[in-house]
Amino acid sequence: MFYALIFAPRKTNRTISMTNGTIERFLESAALKLPAIIKPRLENRTAREVYDEYAYLNFSLPEDLSIEEFCDELSESYGTTVLYHHMRSVDTDYGHSICAFQEPGTGVMFQLCATTDSRGKITEADVKVFFSLERMLAELRATLGRAAMQTGRFAYGITDHELLSLFF
Repeated sequence: MFYALIFAPRKTNRTISMTNGTIERFLESAALKLPAIIKPRLENRTAREVYDEYAYLNFSLPEDLSIEEFCDELSESYGTTVLYHHMRSVDTDYGHSICAFQEPGTGVMFQLCATTDSRGKITEADVKVFFSLERMLAELRATLGRAAMQTGRFAYGITDHELLSLFF
């Protein structure tokens, strides 16, 4: 126990400023890239969680969006790729989930996920801002795997091979 305390990695002031700088760069660029989805003033700051390899942020959308409107916003954003669009049921707009990410080398690394509510509208988005390319790839692969295990079907989804090809 004593050994772990002495040699456990600690965040330095430099690491903390790099983390905060990455989050701030994401907030600035995402507000321009995805204005109908990300507004820094609408971040739920009490939900913000910062870890060694990523930060979790939650945003209320300025206006509720349908899944189609949300997809349109993502498709207009350079470097943003849809990982999947999953439908729990084709008979209802409830429970559609979508996940997208910023391709490596095209900006701040992030993953953005959202789900429709009982009205078929998306009201909030969860974002993970990554500080490590390896962690981002591992998280995207795990997210894709979890979505594949859910009931329902994919309206769209990239394969694990296609995902890997974007990173290498």
